[in-house]
Amino acid sequence: MLAASAERACGGSGRLVLLRGATGTGRTALLEAAAEHAATLGMRVLRARCTPEDTGKDWAALRRLLGEEMDFADDVPAGEGDAGPGEPGAPHPRAYATRLWRLLLRRQADSAPLFVAVDDVHAADPASRRWLTEAARHLDRLPVLLVVTERRQYDIERSGAGLAHALPPDLVRTHTLAPLSPDAAAELVRAAFPGAEPGLVADCVRAGAGSPLLLRALLDDLASGSAGGGPAPLAALPDTCAALYPGGYPDAVSWWLACAGGTTSAVARALAVLETGGAGAAPGTRTAPDARGIAEAGGTGEDGEAGACAPRAPAAGGGAPAADGGMPAADGGVPVADGWVPVADGRPAACAAERREVRAQVVARMAQVDAARVAGWLTAMTRLGLLCQDADGLPRYAHPLLRDAVLSGWTSGRRRAAHRTAAEELMRRGADVSVVAGHLAHASVVAEPWAVDVLVQAAAAEVRAGRTRAAVTFLRRALDEPMAPGSRAGVLVQLGSLECAEHPAGGIARLTEAVRLPGGPRDLVRAMVALATALARSGETPAALRMLRTEETRLADHPDLIRTLRAVAVLMSDHELGALREEYRRRRGPDGDSPDLLGAARQALIVRYEATAGLISSEDATARIRGLLEEPADPLAEPFLLGTAAVVAQWADELDEAERLVRRALDALGPFLLHPMHHVLLDVRVDLAAARADFATVLADPRARPPVTGRPGPGPGPASAHTQAVIALVETDRLEEAARLVDGFDLRTAPDSWRTHRFLYARGGCCAPPPGTRRRRWTTSWSADGARRPTRRSGPWSPPGASAPPSAGWRSAGRGRRWPSPRRNCGSPRCGVPRAPWAARCACWARRPAAGAAWTSPAARSRCCARVRPVRS
Repeated sequence: MLAASAERACGGSGRLVLLRGATGTGRTALLEAAAEHAATLGMRVLRARCTPEDTGKDWAALRRLLGEEMDFADDVPAGEGDAGPGEPGAPHPRAYATRLWRLLLRRQADSAPLFVAVDDVHAADPASRRWLTEAARHLDRLPVLLVVTERRQYDIERSGAGLAHALPPDLVRTHTLAPLSPDAAAELVRAAFPGAEPGLVADCVRAGAGSPLLLRALLDDLASGSAGGGPAPLAALPDTCAALYPGGYPDAVSWWLACAGGTTSAVARALAVLETGGAGAAPGTRTAPDARGIAEAGGTGEDGEAGACAPRAPAAGGGAPAADGGMPAADGGVPVADGWVPVADGRPAACAAERREVRAQVVARMAQVDAARVAGWLTAMTRLGLLCQDADGLPRYAHPLLRDAVLSGWTSGRRRAAHRTAAEELMRRGADVSVVAGHLAHASVVAEPWAVDVLVQAAAAEVRAGRTRAAVTFLRRALDEPMAPGSRAGVLVQLGSLECAEHPAGGIARLTEAVRLPGGPRDLVRAMVALATALARSGETPAALRMLRTEETRLADHPDLIRTLRAVAVLMSDHELGALREEYRRRRGPDGDSPDLLGAARQALIVRYEATAGLISSEDATARIRGLLEEPADPLAEPFLLGTAAVVAQWADELDEAERLVRRALDALGPFLLHPMHHVLLDVRVDLAAARADFATVLADPRARPPVTGRPGPGPGPASAHTQAVIALVETDRLEEAARLVDGFDLRTAPDSWRTHRFLYARGGCCAPPPGTRRRRWTTSWSADGARRPTRRSGPWSPPGASAPPSAGWRSAGRGRRWPSPRRNCGSPRCGVPRAPWAARCACWARRPAAGAAWTSPAARSRCCARVRPVRS
């Protein structure tokens, strides 16, 4: 079009050509190319570039265009009856414009065809704009081609009318430059980096946002930062501008925003803030594809009535379900991942439009501008390529690098203030707590009660989803808010629980602070239970018991809470047999047997002790446990009662009932699992899988993995999951893996607990039978060498044949003789199914001096049906 217009002007018929486009679309580059083409045709080229500084100076653009020849028009006398351009004696504007047209432009056109190029006419002073508009009416009979570029882009602040708005269509040719197509942008990237991977090319195209200005600045930065200072294939595009050198890309984005105006820049940065505050976002850890905090709060309109959208039900690994503190989904909602879904009204498109409208309203509230203009800006920027639509149809920045460049113009203080505004607006509109908490994590202090509630609820949802790092971020942020001592103690307990999950001693400082805070007795008990559990898991069981005994004096007026602490002390002692016996001996004193200190949880622990010690039958244990479950239980004591009942039910072969009790107990514990019953419940769950011969589930348990060198495990010594893993590996003929798992523990330093004894029994399974013999069953005597504790005299465990004989160290077991494996029809284990716990306990009996009497009178020992017989080969 420009070439044809230039040839037409050389023939004596000129016109005005208006090139319009957004910032960075190449208007200036096209104008320069057209001027070079006109020069090859013999046309004289006059250039002028308008700047915002020209607005207050009359004729500034024309003076720059015509140069020194403008001085010939300064002697035009001032007219009468009209004001001059601003100073006394100045020439009349109309006479000045006429003199410019006649004496200058026409005189130059008579000598040679003219190509007049005016760039950025939207920034020209009003007098020059009026002159150019009036000149366009007379160009059709002159060899003059007037080419003008004008920025036309949707901004929040309404721009003035264009240069050609008052001209007839036949006097002006207008062309609007479109953004770069993806194919064209990809060609530019491949030309700069011929060896670039397709993923890098796609990222550069997205970060370029359809703008030649931004794309070329990005490619220049990438080329400058490559190895050797020259173009080289890159692995991936960074997400932050700090990784770019020398920084031309963020400068180009800043210039783009400056051209758009302050109000538009505020809206663009508010949208960037809204994206960086997604659900579960820990500062500096989330990228654009994962961010979910983009105003998915479209469930209500401005009138407060329910709209056509409902919050999404979380996907696997997603946010919190409605029952866990989030908003309940409306009837008919479709559960998909992250955001909002249409209800059963058949209007998905209308629902998407409503979500976009709500996002525009939230952004407008953050930037304090008109929401209608924001909605239009979001649509226009999506058309240009600066924004793109996600899976929900909501606009977001095309690439995290672009978003970071937009946001780099705001200080951290302004970002925190914007995050707070976003959180308040989303909370007012009923957004999910995870979305609101994502912004509170980056916001300044709110000092309102709802902020702490939102952060704690969101942390619980993240824990249930398996994202503990985000939960820790939310709870640490909650501590910045002012709250009552009791509430602060609860947050400290929850935070300490999560920090102890990363490292056994990581959250002890938080829990100690929670114990020292003033508050109610129940808050104190919760903190003491968590602190005792953390101390026991870090190997400081005596310190945990001393702390519990000391704190009992502070609860003299609360016998129910003392019962809870005593139940905790019993479970803490369970790690070491000596401490357990001492704890039971101390509890059998007059104070321990008093009726007011013998609650349901304490009675359940006594039932467990008597059942596993063979003092009562499985029927009696089951009946007593079921009776205790029917009694009302204190919420603090309920996990102890349910967990102990699950252990007894498993021992009595009531596997289904044990599984139900485990689920109830875990629900009672909640998402923050720093509790002495937590590991007990996990052990029961693994034991249930082993009892059903579900070895895949046993080996899939993360606690069954070998310990990492230099990193402490979940507790001192091997856990029950390790024992069941060894047995599962042997049963599946993976003896080498079982041997590696056994070698991962130094049993000389392990505590003298029933968990260690079980592991010793399982260790015997790694002793493969001699070649040509069939494999023996799981019995105590078969694993005699495995159950023998290593000492300084015997040294560490080694495979059979390498050192001592299998029966060495067993006084009651003759050489070559095998100990019988007890089987009972009235309880555990079931007939024909060998059980490691029972066999390990039999091993303990075999080492007692009265082992012979125990075997000759099993009924007196176990009070069962007395059907105990040896297993023969």
